[in-house]
Amino acid sequence: MVDLALLTAGSKAISNLYSSVKALIDVKKDLDVLDKLEQILELKGTLLDAKEEILTLREQLQEHEQAKKYAQDMKFDEKVGVYRGTDEGGNPLAYCQKCWGEHNRRAPLRIVEIGYTCATCRTNYRTPDKEVSPVKQPSSGW
Repeated sequence: MVDLALLTAGSKAISNLYSSVKALIDVKKDLDVLDKLEQILELKGTLLDAKEEILTLREQLQEHEQAKKYAQDMKFDEKVGVYRGTDEGGNPLAYCQKCWGEHNRRAPLRIVEIGYTCATCRTNYRTPDKEVSPVKQPSSGW
């Protein structure tokens, strides 16, 4: 006759084995879920990078289109070395040749005593009809 203690022990061992296998399967499922979550996070990161690049490209496109629009209005004044154009209100303005040439940026020039100056890059332009005023010497008092 079969020993009842052996059957009980064998049954318990099989039950424990079954529980262990089931626990391993659950752990495997959890690991699979974690792997999927990791993949989702990586895809979200890639999506955020793509969105950022799209925004940057849209800004560049807008800047390019605006520069193209401005380029139609801008005329180079060879006498002074500045670009002439109009502002959004249609008023004539002089623009910095350096800022326009290097960055496609319309930087309006300020009128100064001898011509123009750019507040953005600090370049100065002398108009041909303006002369540099001589430096006054301080009176020596002698």
